[in-house]
Amino acid sequence: FLADVEHGKEDHMPREQAGELEELAARVNDYQRKGPRQRLRWTTYAKTELTSDSFDPLRHGTEDLRAFLADVEHGKEDHMPRAAWGRQTQEQGADLEELAARINDYQREGPQYSLRWTSYVRMVLKSDSFDPLRHGTED
Repeated sequence: FLADVEHGKEDHMPREQAGELEELAARVNDYQRKGPRQRLRWTTYAKTELTSDSFDPLRHGTEDLRAFLADVEHGKEDHMPRAAWGRQTQEQGADLEELAARINDYQREGPQYSLRWTSYVRMVLKSDSFDPLRHGTED
């Protein structure tokens, strides 16, 4: 596969199918950029509905992306359980988003601040997930 890519050979997916996947993936990514709640909604969907640890929409099928976008567009109850991954409750959502934004701003101050957060996550929370939205407000 990598040799084909390096030598410019055609994709193994039909062009129209690849184009549709890219368009759907772009729509999912645009949705995620609206805010942390939307991003968490997609990652929760991928984790629970698609049973995947890959949050890159391009790594999922067109049917899966269509189903997610249809749910979003029709206002279907989001795929976030009452306690997403056992931590965040619906009532904590706004607080968690605010805290996550503050942690992300803190990390942008410089590499030493980012390292401080990642060290905290690894040593105190015993986690490899550095996304503040994946942790509860009490963390």
